[in-house]
Amino acid sequence: MHGGDKIVFIGFSLVITIGLIHFDISLKSQVGNLIKAMAIFGAFLFNLLAIIHGQLKKIKEEFKNIDDNEIQKLKVKFAKEIHSNITFAILLSIASIFFLLVYDLTPEKYELVNLIILKTSLAINYFLLILFGLTLLMAINRVYILIRHEEE
Repeated sequence: MHGGDKIVFIGFSLVITIGLIHFDISLKSQVGNLIKAMAIFGAFLFNLLAIIHGQLKKIKEEFKNIDDNEIQKLKVKFAKEIHSNITFAILLSIASIFFLLVYDLTPEKYELVNLIILKTSLAINYFLLILFGLTLLMAINRVYILIRHEEE
């Protein structure tokens, strides 16, 4: 991600998270479904990462045989960015699963410590889930650009 992307991603995720927390929207009824979804996405992304890694090696080999080709440079750039996006998304899915479990396993007794853990883990979950979605969209966008240039 570039500097501007980081600011947009973090800023947008924080604003939405603050809004969801402010309106007291709970995830309790959907925690199980979210854990399953994140686990499935993580597994698919891990497989996609292996495919992208193979493609990156192939593109670099092609690049060695071609003199200063702008399309090849663009392919290498986007393949590296896709690789980074997917790696980051996998880490986000693992962190999301962890914090969803923390949120789900925290007792709902209204002791101050439990309430702090619940609210904090809820905010972290919202932030991670939104950031995961945005990162996934960015990776899809870059794959689309890479494929579009492949057809040219």
